[in-house]
Amino acid sequence: MLIESVAPILPSRWRVAVAFALATLVPVTVLLVVVPLVGAWGGFIEASIQRPVAMLSVASLAAGQWAGGKLGHGVRVRVAFGAAFLIGLPIPLLIVAGLGSLSGHETVAGLAGAFMLAFALTYSLLGAVGVGLSGFGWRCTVQVAVMFAGGGAVAGMVLAGLVGATVGAPAPVEAVVHVCGAAAACTLPAAVGGWSIATFCLGGSSDYGWLRR
Repeated sequence: MLIESVAPILPSRWRVAVAFALATLVPVTVLLVVVPLVGAWGGFIEASIQRPVAMLSVASLAAGQWAGGKLGHGVRVRVAFGAAFLIGLPIPLLIVAGLGSLSGHETVAGLAGAFMLAFALTYSLLGAVGVGLSGFGWRCTVQVAVMFAGGGAVAGMVLAGLVGATVGAPAPVEAVVHVCGAAAACTLPAAVGGWSIATFCLGGSSDYGWLRR
């Protein structure tokens, strides 16, 4: 059962969706902006890969806790989604980090199949872990996991299409599209998942009242 310390007054389902999308954007920004800047300034000289990994882990954990806080004031919910982001985001982040290393000979269909599967599975895991550890119950956990998976599949397809469309494009154009595609692919499933949590787990009304057990 969900802990009773969760606040009775909650934001609308759309605000929850936006909050989850923004939360996911935090580690993406750290990956695509902060890590390269720190590297350019010599922050990783003679340092192992553990340092950027630690930065991304901290960003994911903090972002997940912030997103969980938008569902109420319960510590359990914050910790649950902090863990969920930490567990579910590494593979999507690894995928978007490797976009620049693609050879350009990959087919859109091949990329779509790989991206859709990876994003669907990892975001489904994120949703299941977050909702399950929060104590919303198995039915809500399954519904949210399916919605996260659906959003992830769509995101993977969109990302593959954008990557395929930039084959042969000038390097600056390709870089911009990859960054925008990465941001969109990571935030879309989170937004869909946040909306589904508010809809299936919190009652679906505009104010929700007390969270249901």
